[in-house]
This record gives sequence, structure tokens and C-alpha cells, in this order.
Amino acid sequence: MAVRYTEEQLNTVDKSLLIQMFLNQQEQLETLTAEVRSLNEKMQLMMEQMVLANRNRFGRSSEKMADAGQISFMEVDGTIVFFNEAEAVCDLDAPEPEQLEESTPRPVKKKGKREQDM
Repeated sequence: MAVRYTEEQLNTVDKSLLIQMFLNQQEQLETLTAEVRSLNEKMQLMMEQMVLANRNRFGRSSEKMADAGQISFMEVDGTIVFFNEAEAVCDLDAPEPEQLEESTPRPVKKKGKREQDM
């Protein structure tokens, strides 16, 4: 660490020593300025790399995968279909499946049961 001089000490120091100290400080300032500039450039490069990595990780490319159930624009039989509608993408000539089971209606809730319980 450099020695700190008081104003009184600097007044008693030889002129040639003061000149030498001033020149040394100029060199240090130039060196430190160059180092700061270099570190700023490295930081800028790292930030750009981080932005690109985030774009690659979270960007649109992940949404380009074709999913069978995803809504999309497509052309079916020469007409443009705006959504992945069942009528547009299924085979209309295929036989319909038989109904597997009929659903039974649920019984209706009785009103006023809460008051009876209290």
C-alpha cells in the first residue's frame, strides 16, 4: 500500500521527488483506468452471453414444437382451417363408435337438511 503524506511533509520534500511521485501516480492512474475499461468490456460480453442464453432457453424456439393437440393453422382438402377442429382433422368416412354406456342422472339434493341437523 502506498504511503500517505501530509501537507507539511509534502512541503518539505524535494522538488524532484515530488515530480517522480506525480509521474508514478499518473502511471498508476493509466494502469487502473485500462484495467477498469477491460473489466467493463468483459462484463458487457458476459451480459450479452447471459441474454443470449436466456433467449435460447426461454425463447420462441421452445414453442415451435409440433404438438398433436395444439391449436394451429392448417390446410385440409384445399381449405384453410384456423383451428385444430375435430371435424377438420378427423376422417369423416370412419364409422362412428357405439355408445359404450349411458350415464344415469344424479339424485337431486334435498333442501333444508342443514337446518334439520341443527
